[in-house]
Amino acid sequence: METRASYVLVGAFVLGLVAAAVVFVLWLGRSDGGRDLVVYRVHFTGNVTGLAPGAAVRYRGINKGEVRNVDISKERDDVIEVVIRVARDTPIYTDTVASLEVQGLTGAPFVQLKRSPKPGADGSKVEPKDAAQTVIQGESSGLERIFEEFPKAIASVTNLADRASALLDKENQENFKTMLRGASEALASLRGLVNEMTVVARDARAPVQELGNLARRGQVTLGEFEKTAAGISGLMADARTILRENRRPIADFAATGLYEFSLFLTDTRKFVRSFDRILTRIESDPSQFLFGNRQRGFETQGNR
Repeated sequence: METRASYVLVGAFVLGLVAAAVVFVLWLGRSDGGRDLVVYRVHFTGNVTGLAPGAAVRYRGINKGEVRNVDISKERDDVIEVVIRVARDTPIYTDTVASLEVQGLTGAPFVQLKRSPKPGADGSKVEPKDAAQTVIQGESSGLERIFEEFPKAIASVTNLADRASALLDKENQENFKTMLRGASEALASLRGLVNEMTVVARDARAPVQELGNLARRGQVTLGEFEKTAAGISGLMADARTILRENRRPIADFAATGLYEFSLFLTDTRKFVRSFDRILTRIESDPSQFLFGNRQRGFETQGNR
């Protein structure tokens, strides 16, 4: 009897310890480890695939709470209502938004809290006592947009592959080969043209050198021409100086000397005309001009 009684006492003691442990765990889970938590509601209009109770809630990457419930909103059937509990010191504002993020590409999803970057949003802080009436708006995450656009990207890649397959059919392959053959022939012709241009450039090197020598000689001639022009310029300067110094004699000559010179020319002209008549008479009858008129008529006796 004593042995059986001891077994009963040991079993009762063990059961009591297990019950105490269960009660402690339940109390610890209900009290959240002694942290002061506040409940908020988050409304998502998109999909929340993979999000379940117990998922982490982070504020700009810092773990501040967890998800308590995920269900369809009773007010609107197109809205998913996520109940979260976060630490009381978590800064929640009226423009705070929530997004569904994941840790890497294959990690578990979590709720990310952050302030809205949209301009003009109200930035007043929400007090913890008003948490029950506060609804945090959810927005689509980058990963969700990737999943939404992924089928379109796959369709675009498939379409591109189909077009590439149509482009590489036998006819286009033959055309491509013909184009490559023509390009090869064009390159060969271009290589021959380059060789010919090299020969032409080599032959033109001597005329270019001669042209350079001619240019140097032209520079020398130009220098001499500049010297000659400088001499002419000096001569013109001297002529201007002479004219400036002899301005009055030149003016006197223009006033009286020209008139006298014109009279001299008139007299000379008369002398030339007279001299011309004399020459004409000499040519016609030199003896008459020199000895006079010797021809006399026959005198008869009666006239004597």
